Amino acid sequence: MPTTTDLRAALRDLADAAPETAPLPGHHDELLPVPRSRRTSRAVRFGAPALAGALVVGVVVAAVALSSGSHRSAQPGTSPAPRPTAHLAQAGPMPLTETVFDVVGLPGATVGGVSADGASQQRYVSFDAFRTDRNQADVQVWAHGRWMPSRPAGAQDVTINGQPGFFGRFTVPGNGRVVALAWQYEPGAWAVVTWKTTSSKADLTRLASAVRTGLHLRARLPFRLSDLPPGGTVTALTYAPGAGRQGATGELTISYPGRHRALLISVSPVAWDLGGTPTTIGGRPAWESGAVLAMAGPGVSEAVLEPTTPDYSGDSNTELTKAELRSIAAGLTFAPNVKDPATWFDASTALP
Repeated sequence: MPTTTDLRAALRDLADAAPETAPLPGHHDELLPVPRSRRTSRAVRFGAPALAGALVVGVVVAAVALSSGSHRSAQPGTSPAPRPTAHLAQAGPMPLTETVFDVVGLPGATVGGVSADGASQQRYVSFDAFRTDRNQADVQVWAHGRWMPSRPAGAQDVTINGQPGFFGRFTVPGNGRVVALAWQYEPGAWAVVTWKTTSSKADLTRLASAVRTGLHLRARLPFRLSDLPPGGTVTALTYAPGAGRQGATGELTISYPGRHRALLISVSPVAWDLGGTPTTIGGRPAWESGAVLAMAGPGVSEAVLEPTTPDYSGDSNTELTKAELRSIAAGLTFAPNVKDPATWFDASTALP
């Protein structure tokens, strides 16, 4: 059973598995070094068995701004005094609460969940049903003007679904300088694919040709929140519907710029052995270990609230107080069946 140290290490792995924050519009990826966001191969490896089935589905909602207030949902038969409401605001051109692409018609492939951050979206594709993370491909779709690959010398022209692109060795956010294939799925908007076990132009062309963009698939989360401390910005949302060891999972990242801290909230159909001091929150068993709070959900499921630094290094010296974490946990509602995405909440309505 994973320990607190294991969990933190896994969270760091997720951070390292997440792509970098997108360059400002008009910049080339190799000209502008940018800090890592929660994704190195693009946030939560939705597909890697490391922490989740299609990866520890984290709900990485990136760049969704919350206004300076929060509220609890009114209970039936009550009329609470009006309080400022936290509203979602799209901070980037890429939707966070809906998926804009899929990978279809690829024999032997299992498509993982989605990670989004306002600049791009990412999905992992496994060719061994996510039993390992070795035979995986990575698909990243970027919003207009948010990333432009630097074409290397000797690159070969390709055409993907009627759109121009190139194949060669170049820098891909979160993956470094690798053999990859990039194409403009729309003028000024790029997508890129890499594949761990092959550098074949034919294989990457086959993968890229299976990508369908321009979709509007609603993201869903295994939990919803009714209370958040003011001043937060949802910066990442990741969800996985259940392929892999950990099963269906969702994760949310909320940044508090004024405090130089971030908060990870993850819900999965497993229970981490965090240890710590037992307590009760909202009638549910809970445990506090340092700055980490874990709360039991229905069946064998659990919510973990982990304060960290904005770069996800795992530093728990947070300015978010225990009282704030308890309040967030008390306002967290689990989906009726965390293992069944059909019972999950629409991501667009899962935040206060």
